[in-house]
Amino acid sequence: MGSGTYPRATFRADGSILSCFTTFSGSNTILTVASSADGGAAWTVIGSVATGVTQTHDLDNCNVHTLPSGRILAAFRNHDQLAEGNSSWYYYRIVISYSDDGGVTWSYLSTPRTSATKGLGLWEPFLMDALDGSLMLYYSYETSTTGDDQDSILITSTDGGVTWSADQTISGANITCRDGMVGVARLGTGTSTLVAVFESLDPDTGIHAITSTDDGATWGDRRVVYASSVSGADQGAPQIAYINGQLVVSFQTNEDTLTTVTADWDVKVVVSTDSGVTWGEKTTVVDSCNWAGELTVDDQHLLVMCGGAGGAMAQTMLVS
Repeated sequence: MGSGTYPRATFRADGSILSCFTTFSGSNTILTVASSADGGAAWTVIGSVATGVTQTHDLDNCNVHTLPSGRILAAFRNHDQLAEGNSSWYYYRIVISYSDDGGVTWSYLSTPRTSATKGLGLWEPFLMDALDGSLMLYYSYETSTTGDDQDSILITSTDGGVTWSADQTISGANITCRDGMVGVARLGTGTSTLVAVFESLDPDTGIHAITSTDDGATWGDRRVVYASSVSGADQGAPQIAYINGQLVVSFQTNEDTLTTVTADWDVKVVVSTDSGVTWGEKTTVVDSCNWAGELTVDDQHLLVMCGGAGGAMAQTMLVS
């Protein structure tokens, strides 16, 4: 894809793929956009969603989504910080921009959520369509300034992302832990059943899932998708995709090395053939890569994207 990390992708109206990932150039952070006409094998950088001075602006967590109209949305975090790299955020935003020319140029659409309290951060937006034609935005919200409590939130829009509903907490409401990095998959076209996955930290209790059978109105059946049997191992940053009647969850883990350097963690997947009730054995997809995203290419091929030493990359996975 190009130099960068945290890649996410969507199909454009013409069937090609558009990705967004975080890059750095000089003193700036850039949410870079690239396109692929061959299912993710080759990529061409075509533009950028946003650019900011790295020392004072934290741009990241870009998530792209194509509306039925063909308009492409990009949701991302856009935080103010006192200095680069020392967790000095003091104003948090989830921002949405849009493109009507396939991702070449972008304009501001809305700011669904802000937080002006240091420590109550907003992270990792995820966009998808609801069955009734509305737009869903999932994100992570820190509910304690001590850093040990975070919930997964859902808000909706009936006007294409201009205005947004009140918060609906879908995980973490009644427990003290850091639920985050939420990803959601629909169990087939037109079905009202959704499965959401997320990490749960402080302490790290593994990758968790919940289910909604009414298109996000209510959620329940919290269970563990994967927790390493290796003592001291961590796992996090999950995403989920539905392909050929199966659910595939990706995540990053240090269970093979126990390294604390996140860049050296590996991206692995587990697969469920029973709508997320049980999960098979893990498979390593990419070594030394992190912040993975997924995109179902067709009924047999899944694109697993992540950021490694060589930049943002995409690996095709055959799902039989």
